[in-house]
Amino acid sequence: MCATLRRGHVESLPVDAITLEVSSLKLSHDATLPEYSKAVFLALFSMIESQHQSAAAAAESKASTIPQWLKVTKTMLSSLKKVFTKWKSVLVKFGKATRDQLQLLYGLENACLSNEVAFGELFAWTLRYCYDDDVITEAAVLAWDDERSAQKQNNSLSASQSALMRLVQPFIESLRNASEDEEEGDDE
Repeated sequence: MCATLRRGHVESLPVDAITLEVSSLKLSHDATLPEYSKAVFLALFSMIESQHQSAAAAAESKASTIPQWLKVTKTMLSSLKKVFTKWKSVLVKFGKATRDQLQLLYGLENACLSNEVAFGELFAWTLRYCYDDDVITEAAVLAWDDERSAQKQNNSLSASQSALMRLVQPFIESLRNASEDEEEGDDE
């Protein structure tokens, strides 16, 4: 699936054709929704990496603990937004119901956890893009947060998952506050 998405991106193939091909691959490989979305997000992340890793950045990366090309920059976020906007249909195809969107969110989480140094900081931004572009609804985001919060209280959440939760807390809080404000407005 990753190779197909990258090929579609590099060769500027029609998004609908690649969406159909990737969807067929998901079904033929009997991939779960989290496995599918993890592959899609990893493909999207690889598209932005290849656009922003230069020889100078690679040389600089040897001198520091965190390579420069892994730090989130405005240019990288702009590239991520463009790539995400172009290819979001491969996620939307299987994420119509809230429970399915929650599965997509697990895939995003797993993609970011697969290489925390490279993708950890992209989690919050990608989650926000998913929400803003109606790939994942508020209900799915809050369900994910509730589930992870319960796991944290039971001490069954990994340190890496806790780190991702911390990255998205400002966004989660803004969603919860907006929901509370709407409820208060409805009560008046």
